[in-house]
Amino acid sequence: EVSDGLFEVFDILAEHDDSRNPLSFFPESFTSKIQSLMDVAEESREPIETEMVLPVSKTKEMTIRVQVEPEADSAGRISRLLGTCLDLTKQKEMAQQLLTTQRLEALGQLAGGVAHEINTPIQYITSNLEFIKMTMQRTARLHAELEGLAANGECHAKSFQDVIDKYKLHSLLEESSHAVNDMEEGLDSVASIVSTMRQLAPSRKGNKTFVNINKLLKALIALSRQEWEKWSEITLSPASEPPMVLGSRSELSQAMLNVLVNAIQAVQETPDRKGAVNVRVETNQDHVSITVEDNGPGIPVEIQDRIFDPFYTTKKIGESTGQGLSLAHYIIQAHDGLIHFTTDRETGTTFHIQLPAAEVKA
Repeated sequence: EVSDGLFEVFDILAEHDDSRNPLSFFPESFTSKIQSLMDVAEESREPIETEMVLPVSKTKEMTIRVQVEPEADSAGRISRLLGTCLDLTKQKEMAQQLLTTQRLEALGQLAGGVAHEINTPIQYITSNLEFIKMTMQRTARLHAELEGLAANGECHAKSFQDVIDKYKLHSLLEESSHAVNDMEEGLDSVASIVSTMRQLAPSRKGNKTFVNINKLLKALIALSRQEWEKWSEITLSPASEPPMVLGSRSELSQAMLNVLVNAIQAVQETPDRKGAVNVRVETNQDHVSITVEDNGPGIPVEIQDRIFDPFYTTKKIGESTGQGLSLAHYIIQAHDGLIHFTTDRETGTTFHIQLPAAEVKA
């Protein structure tokens, strides 16, 4: 039997009767998956739940959550299978819109940090270029005077040495060497920042790629330096083995950044002590575990149940959209992971994230 509600989910208006299998009205891609779920539920005798993405048209998809639960008769035999479908399409679309909004908000935060990090080496590159330009001009004048001496037949050592001393050639060469070294260091710093940003960029090969959580967190901490360096210290304890996860690099970056920013903001609320955020990554056979621990004031009991609610924030109007932890929760769950927290009003808060480990084949 199929309820009228399921027909409404699929926007099917066709008349149906008892002489025809009700599932025959639905897309084959849906019914084949439903049949597979029913077989698994009947064999395991356990409820089973999954999400499906089904094409509605050439340009539109539908996301539904399906649950199949076996029911047994008095003799313990499976007498029927009860299935429910929930249309999640609008919910997913809204979550994606929130994710886009949050990305733009985080992009603004990172842009300020990146601009600050790049501006410093650019400044001393510019300054040293001015010095090199001045050195070249002085060297050109020195060369002209030496040519004048040669033309006048004054090619003795003392005359040449007087000109060299006049323009302080040895000092110029030494300082020019230091200036070039400084510029090389500055360019290396800029290249490092660009490389870090590229690590956070979405994969061009598709939505999912292998992500090294050690490298991702190192990049995020470096790029968010302006957010935390005045208020706290951040330490990263990476996993000894490469902690690889299969997923969207940009979305995982977004989730981790949101949790990091939350911790950074928490320690700013305790001006009586130096803020500390400790990030630790560990791996086991099945999972990659990330903990983000801060020594902030902890989360009050009365709001702990709302921490992951969309648009909930304890900040003043204009300081936060209240989407950070909500979207982190959504992204982690979308990657088949778990996120929760432990908190203490004296010692601070720790967020625990667990993601399925991915095996990278050589």
